Amino acid sequence: MKPIMSDGALGALTLFVQEFDPAAMNGTELYLERDRLALAWSAFFQQHPLVIGPTWADLPFLHDADIDPDTGLETMMQRLQFITPGNLLGLPAVALPMGVVDGLPTGVQIYADRWREDLCLDAAGLIEARVGHITPIDPKF
Repeated sequence: MKPIMSDGALGALTLFVQEFDPAAMNGTELYLERDRLALAWSAFFQQHPLVIGPTWADLPFLHDADIDPDTGLETMMQRLQFITPGNLLGLPAVALPMGVVDGLPTGVQIYADRWREDLCLDAAGLIEARVGHITPIDPKF
């Protein structure tokens, strides 16, 4: 990755790998844990078909704060709390912009159980029907 990444991004990736060592689990353990988590989420979705939360679990950060050698990892981990399960487990998701508050973009993300993209899209449609389509050229910005 070194030839195509900036020094800051490469440093952030290095810190991430040090914190979450990919060799800590062998391949079998890794996939067993992923399957265990996927089953737990599927059980949760039996009672709660959708989960709606923020796209970021904190305010947007200042430029390059994510690659700061002292605080970048914590900056990213705080914000990725809601995004990580869907990406890790392959859950269908829809992210919707909700506008700008105090000059910062806001949004929601919707998750459903695996293979239930229809639920995410239906919920996104209902939200957009209520708040409208928010785009960068929208006067709500």
